[in-house]
Amino acid sequence: MRGLAGKRVLVSGGSSGIGAATARRFLEEGARVVLGGLDHAEVEATVAELSALGEV
Repeated sequence: MRGLAGKRVLVSGGSSGIGAATARRFLEEGARVVLGGLDHAEVEATVAELSALGEV
């Protein structure tokens, strides 16, 4: 994945597992990530964890 700086990515089911890992990878590549998930508290926890890597 190259050239993702400044791009926006939506990750459905991004609060845990493969979705969270995918979101992490996009952030490492410079993309801005929007997460979606069923459990609001889990989404917030994942956003807090990943926000150190980029704009979530």
